[in-house]
Amino acid sequence: MSSNHAAPTAIALPKPNIVIISENIVIITTGKQTAFQEEAQTITNEIWDTGSSAEVMFQMLWESAGFCPGNICNLGPHLRLFAAWCARRTSHLLTDRKSHHAIQTAERFATAAASCSVMHEARIAAEAVVIQIAATPENLMSNASTPPSPNQLTNQTNNEIDTTATRKASILNAASAAATCCLTYQPFAPLKAADLCAKYARQSLYWEALTNGSDVVLITELLEEEDLRQSHTLRVLLGNPFDDHKSPAMFLPEPA
Repeated sequence: MSSNHAAPTAIALPKPNIVIISENIVIITTGKQTAFQEEAQTITNEIWDTGSSAEVMFQMLWESAGFCPGNICNLGPHLRLFAAWCARRTSHLLTDRKSHHAIQTAERFATAAASCSVMHEARIAAEAVVIQIAATPENLMSNASTPPSPNQLTNQTNNEIDTTATRKASILNAASAAATCCLTYQPFAPLKAADLCAKYARQSLYWEALTNGSDVVLITELLEEEDLRQSHTLRVLLGNPFDDHKSPAMFLPEPA
């Protein structure tokens, strides 16, 4: 007697959906595409709204620039203003007029009060200051542009520190921020300028604190506060680029 039983039907399992938000943030979900998109959007918004570091937020913006460059281009003036704000955070260390003029020019450009050519000229002048500082006879500490780890910092604060070198490191980073906020004629120049200026300002504040004799605890607190300050300012200026209907960017005048 033959059997007429049908072969078992395979159950299709949902394929995982993968979205890379940044180098360190990857979302993996399952389900229908619409539900997945909503879930990814919710997670992205939450990361942006609660991020405590500009570094993570810039990673998200760079990823967004890869598949949605138009949104980043629309935020150019806001990113310019953020870059200038970062440069102003350490402008008290600068005594030359060219660096201060570059910061002011970047602010004017962000508010449609200066041309791109004027900003480019300001950048060239400010870069000359950076080169002059870097070429001074005194030797800066090795890798002066990159703050050491907490363990290295503990060892440094327990030993004699060359405050001449650390002060020059703080000034060099401050001058670099002033020149970089006027970055032009490069792909995604506003985003690159904002990202770099945030790093330069943070590094400059570190070297200044070390020059003033702050210990590892105070310096760690200072950098954490600066991270929070930068992330908050990004949200004030840019709103939420991933949900601009709910949280639009700050209004800035457009060129006439």
